[in-house]
Amino acid sequence: CSLNPVEDEAVVAGALNELQNKKSVLKFELLEVPQSLCNGLILRPGVTDWRIADYLAGTSDADEEMGGEEETSPRLQWYESYEEAITNNMNGACKSMWPCIDKQLHHQQQQQQQHHQQQPAFGSLTKCLRLLPQDQDTGGFFVALIQRTS
Repeated sequence: CSLNPVEDEAVVAGALNELQNKKSVLKFELLEVPQSLCNGLILRPGVTDWRIADYLAGTSDADEEMGGEEETSPRLQWYESYEEAITNNMNGACKSMWPCIDKQLHHQQQQQQQHHQQQPAFGSLTKCLRLLPQDQDTGGFFVALIQRTS
């Protein structure tokens, strides 16, 4: 299983954000996983901040040092925002890949609570859980408990 936040927390935030933006009649909430279900496992909270990178094709220290005889090692280009990635022609960039989506959702929910006195549709991504391989001598897992509320 992947522990890449782009494949885990970003997907949860993106899906819930999409449902919220569509004004769907179906409502969902991100829940904390009850400790009673954890059976003594070492658990870590979901992450709320991560970086996005893309490979730069045809770049390698080995090419420069060995005259191109070695197999190329790709270098990474890091992007701080979706806008920066698009400006630099990052292939496959989606807004929901960046962690700011959780911050935007948190801000939207605070505004909704202030104006409508409603509970937010879902909470922080720290309610998600990560089981890291080194903690239990197992594979890694990501857990998100989402409940349909209406």
